[in-house]
Amino acid sequence: MIEIGLLESDNAETCFNRGVRFMESGEFARAEACFMRTRALAPESLETILNLGYALDMQGRNDEALDCYESVLKSSPLNAKARYNRAAHLLRVGDLASGFADYEARFSAMKSADSRNYSQPRWDGSPLKGRSILVYCEQGLGDAIQFARYIPLLAEKGCRVLLEVQQSLISLMTTLAGVEKVVLKSDTPPQTDFHIPLMSLPHLFGTTLTSIPAEIPYLFPPPDKVEFWRELLGDKHDSLRIGLVWAGKPAPDPNRSCPPDFLAPLFSIRGARFYSLQFGQCGHLSLSKEM
Repeated sequence: MIEIGLLESDNAETCFNRGVRFMESGEFARAEACFMRTRALAPESLETILNLGYALDMQGRNDEALDCYESVLKSSPLNAKARYNRAAHLLRVGDLASGFADYEARFSAMKSADSRNYSQPRWDGSPLKGRSILVYCEQGLGDAIQFARYIPLLAEKGCRVLLEVQQSLISLMTTLAGVEKVVLKSDTPPQTDFHIPLMSLPHLFGTTLTSIPAEIPYLFPPPDKVEFWRELLGDKHDSLRIGLVWAGKPAPDPNRSCPPDFLAPLFSIRGARFYSLQFGQCGHLSLSKEM
């Protein structure tokens, strides 16, 4: 139940700011109530409708959220935040072509987006035969690993592909087919004819549910890492060996991690042995006394 006090103010700015605070604390039902009140007081406020859509989205009310984003885009067709928010919805329901098209708005919608300005042009899907292209991993490690599957498709266009990645991914990405050279992320990348953010490749390749690159595996463990784990675990084993990772960085989405207690029921599975592959501050699997 929403407290009556949340809805008493007749000042749109006060209601809006209160809603933002509730969003920041993860109280999305309360945020929704504040933005609904704000919308009643200032129906033309696109920022209010955007925030209302996000509050609804975070409560799993995706269709209502989409209505908000569409409402904003009807008034402001190039609104980057609305397109970016709509992208998540479209991708979630499987409309990948439209979703990845909207996802291109991320560079205008996200302050943290890794948008580059190079002297060479950004690739727009034009012929690449005989040319060179720099692909840079603009987001996290998981995104880089997931979307590296597009690199072989790019190489099939007859170009030389240079892939810029984070330090921890260099040895893994060197096993990727079609890459001429893997370079460390830096402020002075090598000169090429074109450049492209890795996460823009699905859009440029017109990805649909039936055309997701599915040549698996496309990445392989480096031989020295294989030998390390062989020596650590031994060659012979009589159980299924499973590695566990349960947490990512808290920003930008703290909800993508799970409490370690959630994993405890797995440990009762017979014939399986579990290993923690988690690193960083969350690397200790601390279970509650009840587990």
